[in-house]
Amino acid sequence: MTGVQQVEGSTGGPIDVVIAWVDGADPKHRAKRKRYLADPGGDADPERAATQDRRFSDNDEIRFSLRSIHNYAPWVRTIWLVTDDQVPAAIDRRRAEQHNIRIVDHREIFRGNEQLLPTFNSLAIESMLWRIEGLADRFLYVNDDMMLVGPVERTDFFSNE
Repeated sequence: MTGVQQVEGSTGGPIDVVIAWVDGADPKHRAKRKRYLADPGGDADPERAATQDRRFSDNDEIRFSLRSIHNYAPWVRTIWLVTDDQVPAAIDRRRAEQHNIRIVDHREIFRGNEQLLPTFNSLAIESMLWRIEGLADRFLYVNDDMMLVGPVERTDFFSNE
C-alpha cells in the first residue's frame, strides 16, 4: 500500500482497516491453545466448534487480502493486523511499515487487562479493537480471508462522505 491518498470531496477523515489474523499451525500458538484447553478454569467447558483447528488455520489468505485492499481500496490510510505475538510469513515488517501496515499484538489492545490473556475468542478480541493506538475513528474490521474483488469507494462503507 502507498501512503494516504486524498479522496476529492471527502469530508469524513481517514478510514483504516483492521484485520484479525492467526497462524494456528505455529508451534508456540498450538501449545498455548492446548495448555488453555487442558485447563480452561472453573467449570468452563469450551464450545466444541470454537476449539476446532480449522478456526485457527492460515492458508496464506492474508497476502491476498492485503493485496486486494491495496488494489481496490487505495483510500485506506492504515491496515492494522491484530495478532497473538505472531507475524505472517508473507509479511516483511520493514516493507509492511512502508505500506502503512502495522502489526498489533493482543497485549497492546488488552493493556491493563493482561490477566484476560491469552484469549482465542474472536468476540473478546473484537471488543478491544478500539484500543489500537492511532486507529482512525472510522475503520473496517475484517478477517484475514476477506478479499475485495473489485474497486470500492469510501461511500460503499460510510454514508457521510
